[in-house]
Amino acid sequence: MSICQIHWFSKILDKTVATTVILPDAGRPPFATYYLLHGLSDDHTIWHRRTRIEWYVRQLPLIVVMPDGYRGFYTNISNGPAYARYISEELVGFIQRTFPA
Repeated sequence: MSICQIHWFSKILDKTVATTVILPDAGRPPFATYYLLHGLSDDHTIWHRRTRIEWYVRQLPLIVVMPDGYRGFYTNISNGPAYARYISEELVGFIQRTFPA
């Protein structure tokens, strides 16, 4: 299992964003991809720091993606950041290009 901390530039949010990705050792591609979102006061590292997520997925052919949603509630904000669009379009595309499942 590999755990990657990735910082990359989001055109939709117009800023550098952070994402934690767990890559499987088990199984053969194609791998399913699971997007695990954090709560309001946390960030992309919370699942890795405060749970046993690595243990739960250690033998699964699963890519786990934990993006930082900041305090955007994963919604598009009028006159503000488009977090829903970032997660559903840009992040998914970035993960598919970077880690072909």
